[in-house]
Amino acid sequence: MKITRTARFGRATEHLVFSKLLLEGYKLGYPDSDVGEDCYILRNERYFGVQIKGRSIESKISIAGAFTQLKVDNPRENYVFVFYCEHMQSFWIIPSLKLVEISRKRSEGTYDIRFVGKKNGQPHIKEKFEEYRNQKGWDNLKSYLERNERKN
Repeated sequence: MKITRTARFGRATEHLVFSKLLLEGYKLGYPDSDVGEDCYILRNERYFGVQIKGRSIESKISIAGAFTQLKVDNPRENYVFVFYCEHMQSFWIIPSLKLVEISRKRSEGTYDIRFVGKKNGQPHIKEKFEEYRNQKGWDNLKSYLERNERKN
């Protein structure tokens, strides 16, 4: 069975995020099959689903940081998305409820978001997404989990 570079990159991105979460001290669980969530953060008898998406440096620069046709059928407090763009060496961490609020809706349960635009012909990170990017995003995740783990 041939595995494509895209599939390998997707899996590598998942492991990159798993490593980051483990190094931050989170306890993780992993689904036995593809259920739309790549891992679970386990905190005080509550779980938070994590969906991970990556964009390879081999993708065209015109789609760097573009994540289209995202399936978000059931946005909820205990579900977060982690996006990674290799072109920009950047992560964006966004709770699913916020994601459906700030992204473009294509159809019921399907959304597009573009973290990178062009300025003077060069890719640049859109400022409106800075609060979710890299360390700010990881710090927001920690605060978000702490706030929402207390909810029943």
